[in-house]
Amino acid sequence: MPTLFVATIGGHLVELVEIANRLPDDGDSIRVWVTQDHPQSRSLLADEKIVEYVADVGMRDVRGVFRNVPVARRLHREWNFTRVVSTGSATALSFLPYLAMRGVPAHYVECATRVEGSSITAKLLSAVPGVHLYTQWKHLVHGRWRYGGSVFSRFTTHTRPDPQPIRKAVVTVGTMDDYPFRSLLDAVAPLLRPGGAIERAQGEPVETLWQTGSTPVDRLGIEANPYVPGAELDAAIREADLVVSHAGTGSSLTALMA
Repeated sequence: MPTLFVATIGGHLVELVEIANRLPDDGDSIRVWVTQDHPQSRSLLADEKIVEYVADVGMRDVRGVFRNVPVARRLHREWNFTRVVSTGSATALSFLPYLAMRGVPAHYVECATRVEGSSITAKLLSAVPGVHLYTQWKHLVHGRWRYGGSVFSRFTTHTRPDPQPIRKAVVTVGTMDDYPFRSLLDAVAPLLRPGGAIERAQGEPVETLWQTGSTPVDRLGIEANPYVPGAELDAAIREADLVVSHAGTGSSLTALMA
C-alpha cells in the first residue's frame, strides 16, 4: 500500500509526520515522502527510506507548481500510489490535483493554525474533484470540509507544583525566512539574556537557546542561532524549564511532545 506524504518544510512537515505516525500500519506499507531539502527535513525524516526532495513553491508561484508536476508523474509511475496525504502548503498543489485526476484518493488536512478560515492552498484544492478535505476545528466543518481530528487532541493539561528556578530555557520563532518576529525577541531578551531580569530575580544564571530564524538580533545581547537542527532543538526543549515560542504548529507540537 504505497502512500505519498507531501508537505512543505516547517510546521507543515512536523504536522504531517505526526499524522503519518497515527495512521494504521498493515505491516507492508510503503511510505514515500516529498518535501524540500533542509536540515529540518533531513532530521525529521532520517528514519524514512524513501524521500524525494523538490524545489520550494512560493506564494502564488504558478511556475513553481508546474515545475514539480513531472516529479508527481514520475513517482506515481514508479510506486502506483494508493493514496496521497498532505498538510500543505503550496507544494501540495503540484501533487494532489494530478494524482486525484488519476483516481488516487487524495487527502488534504488543513494546518491546525488555521482557526478562522482556509489557506490559499485549501481554497484552490477545494475546487479539485476527488480531493478529500479535512479541518482540525469542528466549527469550520461545512460543505466538503470534514472534521478529521486534531494533532493537539492527544495532549492533556496538568497543574505544575510551585515554580522552580529557571535554569534552562528555549526561545524559538520558527524557520520561515519571510516572517521575522522581532517583537517577541524584544520582549523576552531583557528577561532571559545573561544578566537579565530572571537571572537577577532568582540569583541564578539562565542558559538560553535562542532559535531566531530570519529575525534580526542586533542590540539584543543574545547568542542567536538562526536555525537549530531538529534533534538538537528537541533535546533542548525536553531539558528546558521554560519554552517561549511563536504559535506555529511545528514549534507548538515539539514543545507539547516534550
